[in-house]
Amino acid sequence: MRPFEQAGMQQCHYDVPPMQLYPLMLQMLAQSKAFILQSSGNPPMTCIFSTHVSLYTWGENMMAAVTPDGDGSMVAVSVNAKFATLFQGSRNRKNIARFFDQLSQELASAQGQAQVQP
Repeated sequence: MRPFEQAGMQQCHYDVPPMQLYPLMLQMLAQSKAFILQSSGNPPMTCIFSTHVSLYTWGENMMAAVTPDGDGSMVAVSVNAKFATLFQGSRNRKNIARFFDQLSQELASAQGQAQVQP
């Protein structure tokens, strides 16, 4: 662990086409209590969002991009601290993990609804 680490990045593959995954990602961010969606679509298939200020951080600026990856999609998320604090790296990793957890839940919910419809 590196104190005052300001940035982080992680990628995850999903077995869903980008044109299906990107709207789900925007929907998840718009409904999330953990993230604040700031802009989307410029450049295409990207969104910029942030986290809230708390007792431990001034918040983080984040960006997610969806790109084609074989038959599915690759989602890359980067995070930068608005103001570096001690052990910021662990906060960055936690926020990236939270993003992927919420996106996976949104995808599972959408796939479950699609299977239920006749």
